[in-house]
Amino acid sequence: MSADPGRPAIDGVRLLHRYFAGWLLRQFAVDMAKPLQDKLYRLAQAASLAVEMKHSCLDLDKATSLQEPQLATLLAGIDQQDLAALARHPLPPLVIDAHSRRIWLQKYYWFESSCAAMLQQRASQPAAPLTAAVHAYLDELFAAGEQKQAAEKALQQRLAVITGGPGTGKTYTVARIIALLLQQDEHCRIVLAAPTGKAGQRMKEALDMALKQDSFARVSHLLQRLPEKASTLHKLLGIGRNHPRPRHHKNNP
Repeated sequence: MSADPGRPAIDGVRLLHRYFAGWLLRQFAVDMAKPLQDKLYRLAQAASLAVEMKHSCLDLDKATSLQEPQLATLLAGIDQQDLAALARHPLPPLVIDAHSRRIWLQKYYWFESSCAAMLQQRASQPAAPLTAAVHAYLDELFAAGEQKQAAEKALQQRLAVITGGPGTGKTYTVARIIALLLQQDEHCRIVLAAPTGKAGQRMKEALDMALKQDSFARVSHLLQRLPEKASTLHKLLGIGRNHPRPRHHKNNP
């Protein structure tokens, strides 16, 4: 069964994606040349499928590495020039980037853009200057190196992202950042959150183990203020199953 009678269905591609692509053609591409219509029909399905695969957009540069047979079939014969040609047509449900390499469903483009803007705003806001006591404690907790640099930068900014593969010392670094934050302001509120409950539990266990070291003796009385367990991000923001809008936002932090 095809959502567009004039075009064949591709095995494994859900009817939802085909209906979206068929609706897009009927609403916005009636006057488009048929060869480009055919490519738009497949691209719209691919963009919708990419969201189902948990990507915020369809990236042509990375699509082949995903090794998704349905995606590969939908994108066969479609290139940057096709996206550039489609970008010249008004297609409000889709957003094509300036380099004609990525395509978003409009809603997810707005989600991604607004999230990026908020992160940039927070990253541009400096934190309070470090006290002499915190500087001394930083030297005590870290030898010179990338971990110390990451911790110092995290303490001087309102937003920090620490990345690294397994065993590179992320938990080690974060545990020390928490101790330093408490040394800087013993009344600061620490919240632990992760995408899933299981990930949160693992994070809490790893932090508890790291914070048992003698290095944290001077703030041991403050570590009792850490939450007993980590929350999920959804629960922290107040996003429920039946109300996708968060309870906590910029006007209700």
